[in-house]
Amino acid sequence: NNYNTLFGGILMKKLDDAATLSARRHSRVKECVTASTDSIDFLCPIHQTDSVCVESFVTYTGRTSMEIFCKVIAEDIITGERR
Repeated sequence: NNYNTLFGGILMKKLDDAATLSARRHSRVKECVTASTDSIDFLCPIHQTDSVCVESFVTYTGRTSMEIFCKVIAEDIITGERR
């Protein structure tokens, strides 16, 4: 975007992709859909030169649904600072 930071909508898409992969791996089915998102907290900007890691894992399973937790870590490649 104009601030040389990652647009929030793009990050949300990446989070949904990671959550879908975790859900598919856990359930062993081809199709999984996102029914809802509890909350997303944008704590700090991710700059254009940062490396980004998205981690997701299953935190709850029911008979027909599950909950996935996602975490984003941005790292400044030059300084090694993680946030």
